[in-house]
Amino acid sequence: MEPQRTHLDFESRSLIDLIKLGEHAYARHWSTTPLMLTIGTAPKGVLPKFETIDFFAIPGYSQHAYPKNPMPDWATFKVPCPPAILRAIERGDTFVAHNARFEQAIYYYICHQKWGWPMPVAWSCTAARSRYFGLRASLDGSASDLEVITQKDERGKQFINDFCKPRKYKGAKKLGVVKDLWYEPEENPTGWQIGLEYCQIDGEAESEVDAVLPDLPPFEQAAWEWDFAINVRGVPIDVQGVERAERFSAYFTDSAVSRFEEITALRPTQRDRVLEYLQQREEITDLGDLRSKTLKRLVAADIPAEDMLPADLQDLIQIRLDCSLASIKKLQRMRECTDPDGFARGGHLYGGAHTMRWSHKRIQTGNMKRSDAKMARLMFEFLEGNVWADPNLYDGKEAWVDAAEWRFMRPLAALSVSMKGFVKAKLGHKFVDADFSQIEARVLAWLARQMDLLDAFRAKKDPYIKFACEALGAPTDYDGAFAIVDGKRTVIPLMKRPRQIAKSAVLGAGFGLGAKKFVEYCDNSDIMITEDEAKVTIGAYREANPMIVQLWSRIEACAVAAVASPGRVFELGGTGVKFYTWHIDEERYWLKVELPSGRCLHYYRPKLSLVNRWGRTVEQLSFRTEWNGKSYRESTYGGKMTENIVQAIARDILVVGGLNAEAAGYPTVMLVHDSNVTMPPIDFGSADHLVQVMCQQEAWVTDLPIEAEGTEMERYV
Repeated sequence: MEPQRTHLDFESRSLIDLIKLGEHAYARHWSTTPLMLTIGTAPKGVLPKFETIDFFAIPGYSQHAYPKNPMPDWATFKVPCPPAILRAIERGDTFVAHNARFEQAIYYYICHQKWGWPMPVAWSCTAARSRYFGLRASLDGSASDLEVITQKDERGKQFINDFCKPRKYKGAKKLGVVKDLWYEPEENPTGWQIGLEYCQIDGEAESEVDAVLPDLPPFEQAAWEWDFAINVRGVPIDVQGVERAERFSAYFTDSAVSRFEEITALRPTQRDRVLEYLQQREEITDLGDLRSKTLKRLVAADIPAEDMLPADLQDLIQIRLDCSLASIKKLQRMRECTDPDGFARGGHLYGGAHTMRWSHKRIQTGNMKRSDAKMARLMFEFLEGNVWADPNLYDGKEAWVDAAEWRFMRPLAALSVSMKGFVKAKLGHKFVDADFSQIEARVLAWLARQMDLLDAFRAKKDPYIKFACEALGAPTDYDGAFAIVDGKRTVIPLMKRPRQIAKSAVLGAGFGLGAKKFVEYCDNSDIMITEDEAKVTIGAYREANPMIVQLWSRIEACAVAAVASPGRVFELGGTGVKFYTWHIDEERYWLKVELPSGRCLHYYRPKLSLVNRWGRTVEQLSFRTEWNGKSYRESTYGGKMTENIVQAIARDILVVGGLNAEAAGYPTVMLVHDSNVTMPPIDFGSADHLVQVMCQQEAWVTDLPIEAEGTEMERYV
């Protein structure tokens, strides 16, 4: 029997918020109940005939499900596996679904663990493939983009609101106190019938998307399966620490708000009125907003004494900063997303960016504030301390409050710079992390053949100090920029600002950034420069790196030529990067940028238009892409495409290194930018070994000088 494609689509209901807490917490929850399942089987490219199973038509099923059964145990009420699935598993079919991570979770936690259905061997996700091919990832989006015959049934929204989610809450919805649940099928038979039709139409739409889109190439399929392993393992969370930190945060937030109200009669969250109050204070001039970086500059430690604000204003600004720390708000989400075994699962999104880099969901491990190692150590010593078990009151306060006030001058700020540490290796294990050093700057120099910069990387020189000394007129030469402090080679204070500006140039100006945008880029990194300084820096960068500047126009020329000449392949000489168009038909076509790894970047429905650019008429490339779920046409240019290609190659290097690490016994639990965080047993391996494994790349990397920094730790700080 030849393997075929078996398409699945579940509809279910639960007290759990799927979007907020994710598919793993959702599928594991005791209240989660499958409602219906549509199944269709056919060879790839052939549209199957679907059958829809109504679970509530099974005798006794409704009585066993919540709320008729207040505490259902699906292990005691087993739904037999449909014959179509048994046959599919026997043939070795690939199971296909849209957003397959949801179907995989429902199938594993309920159908397999509770009902005993056998597990499929292979899966394919049409949402992941839509991302890979540059389409919208939602089913309605990808079906619309591809203009398949069957589109998503819009009636489904009402069905989901009526049958899948609690309909009314007591008080604020975020409190989760349910007043009215969902309809039962017998209470709204017309709506239930619509749901059965909707489930089948979803299956048909997904199968048509599957018929149009090729499977992921082997390299990408391996990356997608690695993503599955990462998401199933989850991120280990220090649950006790999180719960204590929530109490800590609530107490000191309330105290800060009370102090703020005492001074101003306002709450720190009243943005417009707080801004008006501060603008009326004569000690502050030209305050245009309440952004964190604006307020931080008013209370910076290096402000001369004669220019410092009065103590009450400093207090207000610090309170406003502390109360707006978004990182502290992650605590509740950490607790809610963590399963009983202490792991938060499903936090990584494969292909979250056009370059196929990962993005993060829910607790956002890739977007946590940089840790202060010393402060984090003090914070976790405190959170682990015996003071939390002390029942006595001290001056009317709980023992832990009294201890915290003695230990932390700014408790909320201390907690904010410790947030990453709540990710803690499970007992008997450790984190081993390998972080690729300056990988994008290295890939850019490698693609452009900017040999002096490549040589500097090979010689292990600091590229930012090099650029500052050689091109920006820094006040010392390269060797004079360093000093030995406590046995470590450290940048001297005089060179810290020049290095910051140079670093921004090396990391930002490599993709065609102009002076005005460079000012904004630096401002986002809390570096203040004038537009004149920016012009000098950008000019110096371009003069020092002529091959990189040429790369922008070379890439744009190849892309434009590929779109203008369908059927021809244009190679970026000496790089292994190729440009060509790929057509399904006249309406569905892509510009493909083939990377050295063999996988491609995709630009859907590329188009050339004549525009005026810097006084010249040129051909402008645009393509269709997604923004907030909507399809729109975006223009691009050489610098932006260079950035896409560089980031995509850096991502592929991370995938190769990560798969090597898995094979060597280092299971990945987090991907953070260019870093692979693994969690092996405490007596296994080392940071040096992981770095060695991660830097063993495939032949296509050729002479790219790759380096990584390795770290071992108990907490992710």
